[in-house]
Amino acid sequence: MEHKTYGAARQHCTGNGRNRAVSKTRAATARPAFQGGGAGFVCLFTAHLQGNPDKAWQIAEAMPTDRNLLNCFAAADIALKTGHNEEAIAILQQKPAGNGFADFYYLDYLLGVCKLNRLDTDADAPMFKFVTNFKGSSYVKDAYQKLAWNYLLKNQPDKYRTFMQYALQRGKQFTDSDKQAHKAAQNPEMPHPQLLRARLLFDGGYYTKALTILQQIPETQLTATSQKLEYIYRKSRIYDGLKQYPTAIACYQQTILQSKDAPYYFAPKACLELGKIYEQQGNPANAALYYRKAMEYKNHEYRNSIEQQAKAGLNRLKR
Repeated sequence: MEHKTYGAARQHCTGNGRNRAVSKTRAATARPAFQGGGAGFVCLFTAHLQGNPDKAWQIAEAMPTDRNLLNCFAAADIALKTGHNEEAIAILQQKPAGNGFADFYYLDYLLGVCKLNRLDTDADAPMFKFVTNFKGSSYVKDAYQKLAWNYLLKNQPDKYRTFMQYALQRGKQFTDSDKQAHKAAQNPEMPHPQLLRARLLFDGGYYTKALTILQQIPETQLTATSQKLEYIYRKSRIYDGLKQYPTAIACYQQTILQSKDAPYYFAPKACLELGKIYEQQGNPANAALYYRKAMEYKNHEYRNSIEQQAKAGLNRLKR
């Protein structure tokens, strides 16, 4: 699940797939277990529409999550997207369950994502629960890809290939993450294990650990074009997470320059994140420039979520 200090990749709450995941709970919201969930939606609104993830996390921290599934979902989701992976795991492991509580298997998916971000070897357990019990289609391909990653990091390449085949055959391409998983499953090339570890640690907010892993990779070991571009992009994201903005900006610009017309999301995502940095720094001209540039890229699997975030950024600049 690729995302920022708030945002990567993993874009999950703003997409139609996540809306579908939430909508599946609405039939049950009349139950006491779901009542009082308004704070959760305020939290999501604050983060996703107002572009203020730090404020959203403040709301999430104050919400009771052990008695309300929607609050649990909202708080864990915001924690995950703001680099509070440990807090997300704690919230999800204490989710309300038992009589009076509807099944919400998407929370098992989130727990699997968080544990994989921490490189837990048992991250497959909650993810298996999700793919076994969830009757919908969204995030299924993504879940199988993450199960495949889990086995790749355990040095079990045969199981990696098996689960990537499941990612190809099962679920639907509703969400950007499912589209990315499906596209990856069509590629016989396996991810570079250390690049993958750095990516996951970044997604969990473990920025220093991610940088250490990245710095241990000999660049001569990266032979594929996709690996070379990903290396630069991951470096950009990590320095961004560490708030070392001059270095992050230089690396993002290098990502854009070297990506050219390559069919990967690295360049448009770099543009989006540059827009966010310049917006935070009070430079609306550069922010708008990069938000617009992010929307110029069409040939990549995260197009919907990146365009949504770029448009939201441009709207904020108009205020």
